[in-house]
Amino acid sequence: MSNIQSLRSRGCIVIHNVDATKMAGNRSLNNVTYDRIVYNFPHAGFSKNEPVKDHLRRNRDLVSDFMANAAKMIDETGEIHISHKCNGFFQQWGLQKLGEKKGLVLIKEVEFKLSDYPGYNTKYGYGGDENFDCNPSRTYKFRLKDRRPIEEIKKEIWIKHYCSSHKILLVGEGDFSFSACLGRAFGRANNMVATSLNSQDFLKKNYGRAMSNIQSLKSRGCKVVHKVNATEMAGNKKLNVVKYDRIVYNFPHAGFSDKEFVTDEFRKHKNLVSLFMANAKKMIEEKGEIHISHKCNQFLEQQGLRKLAKKNGLVVMEEVKFNLSDYTGYNTKYGFGGDKNFDCNPSKTYKFRLKKRASES
Repeated sequence: MSNIQSLRSRGCIVIHNVDATKMAGNRSLNNVTYDRIVYNFPHAGFSKNEPVKDHLRRNRDLVSDFMANAAKMIDETGEIHISHKCNGFFQQWGLQKLGEKKGLVLIKEVEFKLSDYPGYNTKYGYGGDENFDCNPSRTYKFRLKDRRPIEEIKKEIWIKHYCSSHKILLVGEGDFSFSACLGRAFGRANNMVATSLNSQDFLKKNYGRAMSNIQSLKSRGCKVVHKVNATEMAGNKKLNVVKYDRIVYNFPHAGFSDKEFVTDEFRKHKNLVSLFMANAKKMIEEKGEIHISHKCNQFLEQQGLRKLAKKNGLVVMEEVKFNLSDYTGYNTKYGFGGDKNFDCNPSKTYKFRLKKRASES
């Protein structure tokens, strides 16, 4: 428990009951791709009087299924590492051949030295607090077999404030046309998570192009999540697995009511934005940015984004004019039904960062 507490105090997300042979389907893990996926000393356990061939088969199945899942979760330039004993029975597992069957290529194998990892204890996985002898062992490094040329993968593509290498969380999408615009510009959207307050059924009924935009995003690797409340999103297990480089909320609005006084409406809108900021602050990378595009005339300008930011420990970095023409295909939909676009002029994009960052303390 002390190790777990130490990890959490440093911002690590700790998840229990994760089956390595099914992890690609785990909603707490699969909303992003990873640069490294590491499995040290996989073992399927022992069974009394089990024939060696059956024991070997179970362990090979474990590693094979792990590889199949990891291949779905790794970034194009990422690596899958397996540290493994390399003598006797363990040599028979044939990691390289298992990898080839799952579309992986062995790029390197290096000696594993326990002394390189101070404090690491090689525990048995099925109870007991004893350490096993991990010598001799190697770390086997795999990558995806079928991937684009490395020069193409590493090429960064920009559209205004957003880059293809950014981990981007989009909040409060209407018909998903803004996120689809980014996805088309980047070519791939595996670093993006696009969310909506609405259900998929609501989107089908109310927005003519929502489903085609969502399909476009998914085909590019974007994770799409419905029923995400911007005021509670930091607690959403589908979203809080990683920290983001950009969190974007375009034209936040709490809706209208015919019987509502302007002061009450004003309070609702401010509360929405303030709670969004409080949640986004917990989910942003230390050097990341929170962007709010917002109309800047009359009533909407009065919401005082600078004051709300200060209250939530954020600092305004910059405010720039928002031009709809910069985002080809983006439609500014009303958030509560109807397929009409609202006039977003004049508007600005307000960029916020954390007020206190560890690197500056």
